[in-house]
Amino acid sequence: MTGVQTCALPIFAKEHYSLLLDELKTLLSEREYTVLMLYCGGMSYVEAAKKLGISAKSADNALQRAKKKISLHYMSLKD
Repeated sequence: MTGVQTCALPIFAKEHYSLLLDELKTLLSEREYTVLMLYCGGMSYVEAAKKLGISAKSADNALQRAKKKISLHYMSLKD
């Protein structure tokens, strides 16, 4: 791999990451998206709930809905 190719990889990764986040924002509710981002950032759903000022059960439900929506969306793309 040349220096130019190596240098370009982070730019392409950022573009793909940005596209993925945009897709998630349209697919998920605001709460589902926020809880998912906190969870993916390393927080437990309990920690995310505390940060957002919601019950742990609400955060867990939002996370489960987000996972289900993402899974169903991914499966629809495979068809």
